[in-house]
Amino acid sequence: MCIAVVGKVVEVRGKKGVVEVDGKLRAMDFGIVNAKKCDFVSCALNIAVEKIPKKEAELILSSRTGASGKATS
Repeated sequence: MCIAVVGKVVEVRGKKGVVEVDGKLRAMDFGIVNAKKCDFVSCALNIAVEKIPKKEAELILSSRTGASGKATS
């Protein structure tokens, strides 16, 4: 089973780039998603699999964080 996470694109270089997930930067493959800086994407196994609308991404991310702004378990 594979769990996808939502992150914000911070850099794109061709089909590779960097996404911020839970405050950490992760190298990502953008081979199947046409994303640009500041887009939100769903990621699985270091592959961006889908662009997520900003409002939806913010809702998902806010449900994962508590008052401290850190991810909850």
